[in-house]
Amino acid sequence: MINCYKILGVSNFADETVIRKAYIKLAKLHHPDVSPNSDGERFKIVSKAYDTLSDVNTKYYHDQKLKYYLETGHKPTSTRTASRQKTEKPFKEGKQRMSRAEYLKRKARAEKVKLRMDMLFYQRQNSRLPYPLRIFGWFVFSFVGWQQVYQNWFVDENSYDHMFAILGFFFFVFASFGMYSHLYKMYRFQAYSGKKRFAYFRKSTITWLTYVLIGVVCLPVLNSFRKTYHLKHYGKNAIVNYSEINGRGDIEIVFTPLGTKKAIVKEFDLSESVIHDARHHWVMIRFSKANPRIMELVERDSPYYFPAPLN
Repeated sequence: MINCYKILGVSNFADETVIRKAYIKLAKLHHPDVSPNSDGERFKIVSKAYDTLSDVNTKYYHDQKLKYYLETGHKPTSTRTASRQKTEKPFKEGKQRMSRAEYLKRKARAEKVKLRMDMLFYQRQNSRLPYPLRIFGWFVFSFVGWQQVYQNWFVDENSYDHMFAILGFFFFVFASFGMYSHLYKMYRFQAYSGKKRFAYFRKSTITWLTYVLIGVVCLPVLNSFRKTYHLKHYGKNAIVNYSEINGRGDIEIVFTPLGTKKAIVKEFDLSESVIHDARHHWVMIRFSKANPRIMELVERDSPYYFPAPLN
C-alpha cells in the first residue's frame, strides 16, 4: 500500500489544514514553474497524494486501508519504496509454515477489522434512511405484489390475468428478500452497537419466515372466505353449455353474465355429483353477481341446488 501521508511528510491521519500546508510547501519546491531544477515526476506524485487526501470519499477509503495495514502489522510504503521493492529481487528463503495459533490470531484480527468496517457502513446507511423505514418500504412493495395475486386469484382462462398473478407472486418474493436483507443489517447493527448481544441471524430469519408464511397462508384462506361469502350473498344459479377439453372429464364453459359484453371462460373438472346433462352438454353453475369470475359447479347435495324451480 502507498501511504499518502508519508509522501506529503505529515503524520498519519492528519487533518485537512496540515495536509494543505504540507502540499503548498512541497509544491514550491518541486513545481516546474517555481523551481527550474525541480523534479517533475516528484511533483506529480505529491499532487496525486494531495488529491487522494483532499477528497472526502477517497480519504475515507485510504484511511480504512491504512488502519487495516497498521493493525495487521503490514508496513505502508511510499511511492519510492514501492518502486524500489518492485525492481529489487527478493531473497528467497525456505518457506516457514504458519502455526495454527498465529493463523487463528490473524484471522480474528481480520474479522475484527471487517466487522468495524461493516458497522461504519451500517451506521452511514442508518443515518441516511433509518432501517425501520427501509423495511417498511419493502413491506409496501411486497404487499403490492400480494395484492395482485389476491385480485387475480379467480382468473379467466382466456385473459392475461395469469401473468398479473405470476408477476405479483415474484414481486412479493423479491420484496420479501429485500426486507430480509435490511432486517439482517438492522439486527446485526443493534447486536454489536448495543450493550447486550443477541442472535441477530436467528431473529432476522424467524421474523422474515413468519412474514412470508403469513402472506402465503392468508392468500388461499382469504380467497376461500371471499368465494364462500360472494356465492352466499351475491350468488345466482345459471345453466350454461360446456365443451369437453379431453376425455378425462375436463370441461370448458363460456359464460356471459347479463349486462356485460365480455365472456368469461372457465375450466372445471366434471364429476358425477355435478348437476349436468351429458347428452345436451349443459351444466349448472353458481356465480357471483358482484364478481362473475367467482363461480363453481353446483352439486346435488349443495345448499345452492334448488330443483323445484327447474321442473
